[in-house]
Amino acid sequence: MSLPEKPVPPSLIKYSELLATWLKELGYTHCFFVAGGGCMHLIDGFRHHFKMAAVVHEMSAGVAAEHFNECSTDGKAFALVTSGPGFTNIVTAVAGCYTERRPLLVIAGQVKSTDLITGRLRQRGMQEIDGSAITAPITVHSRCLRKPLCRADLRAIAEAAYHPHPGPVVIEVCLDVQGCQVDPVELNAAPQSPDTHFEDSSLLGGEDARTQARWLAGHLSGAKRPLLLLGGQVSREVAWRLLPILEQAGVPVMTTTSAMDRVPCDSPVWAGRPNSWGGQRCANLLVGQADVIVGVGVQWDLQQTGFNWQEYAPCAKLYQVYPSVEELGKGHPVLAGAVAAVPDEILPSLAQALDWTDREDWRGYIRRAQALVPTLEPANVAREGYHSNYAFLQKLTRALRAEDVIAMTSSGNCFTGRSKSPS
Repeated sequence: MSLPEKPVPPSLIKYSELLATWLKELGYTHCFFVAGGGCMHLIDGFRHHFKMAAVVHEMSAGVAAEHFNECSTDGKAFALVTSGPGFTNIVTAVAGCYTERRPLLVIAGQVKSTDLITGRLRQRGMQEIDGSAITAPITVHSRCLRKPLCRADLRAIAEAAYHPHPGPVVIEVCLDVQGCQVDPVELNAAPQSPDTHFEDSSLLGGEDARTQARWLAGHLSGAKRPLLLLGGQVSREVAWRLLPILEQAGVPVMTTTSAMDRVPCDSPVWAGRPNSWGGQRCANLLVGQADVIVGVGVQWDLQQTGFNWQEYAPCAKLYQVYPSVEELGKGHPVLAGAVAAVPDEILPSLAQALDWTDREDWRGYIRRAQALVPTLEPANVAREGYHSNYAFLQKLTRALRAEDVIAMTSSGNCFTGRSKSPS
């Protein structure tokens, strides 16, 4: 009589390895990181799965991941930092993504779950800071993993960085959780928890979105002096794909600072980049003369409108497409119509529905205005012995190639710095 076979124990793997496979499934290919003891198991699990790019400061890791995702057409990037000061160093990058509604995934190390702060203690574990509490007000979702998360929950949390309201997601992983042995079959099969559902029914989609797009196109098509203003919530991929359609329609197109690469300045429909801070004077003058402006993916904050927002675009009816009901209802500027939808889902239908006739030679007027109001005005001169940053940036722009990338320091405006000419 043969003995019954013993059940084969499940094949256990380190949790950090399993996290890596789930992130790969979501399209992540690159990791910008600063190493530390608090994330040592994460580094060990990730290094075989991603292109690991070490940087010298955690804020650089966040900014690099943000702009990689903005520019890349193949793969996505996330930031990896350690606990304590490693975490606090990336908070500025997280805050920037939150205000700009840019997707960013930050994975951070944390002390062992058994060493976490309890009661009124200020610190217990090595370099312990409650990172998820710090970033909770400036993230789409912030969580500390005191035990392994299943695949469905991890995917839901990570994908919340992209939709329905783009922004940063922060996941702290306790050191003992990073390195624990887990059953991948069990965690892959576990259902999604109720607290990781991030759907928002307030955003229009499908035929409702297409109907609203045609409604907006009707307002532009019926205007004498229309402007289509594209903001950073319109992806570069969608804007470039639709450019031939927009050029054929002929409606003048402007871009905000965060969308300045969506439409080339040599396009026949490009009408400038308006802004109260770093914008073009000619573009601002044209905004003041338009009769209909449709802002797609434009936040229309005070930097865009100026502090005297009551006088912004005084002759125009304003229509805004944005993925936030709160943003659309803030009350400034005053809107003639608002559509709560993902801009990339609205813009294609809007562009295809445009049927505008330039009855008053509005585009000709724009070209003449651009010729008469130079980007670099004569009043912007430097003192003797100093170089003009305005002139330098104009010359630099003319020298750049299409594939060049410029990383600006500080706020990116040329008036924040001054360089003395060599003697």
